Amino acid sequence: MPVPGMENMIQGIELSSNGHAKSINMATLKYDTWHQESCDKISIHGFSIGNGQTIEFVETYTISMPNENTMILTQDNGYKQTYTRK
Repeated sequence: MPVPGMENMIQGIELSSNGHAKSINMATLKYDTWHQESCDKISIHGFSIGNGQTIEFVETYTISMPNENTMILTQDNGYKQTYTRK
């Protein structure tokens, strides 16, 4: 997805088929693993790095794929992120 304020750059998450996850252009969010909980749920594990501390986190999303190149991840609070396959 575009970096807010810098639409010529992208940021996001690379999800590998082996369960590894990688941050793209997000220095303070380091994703490392992911797994699919059900046919429409995904959990992504990582670390938030900043202000002299590192905080471990797990984000859980509902997945929707309106087409083969677009994935929308929605958290329970309604926050949505739209990703496009490159």
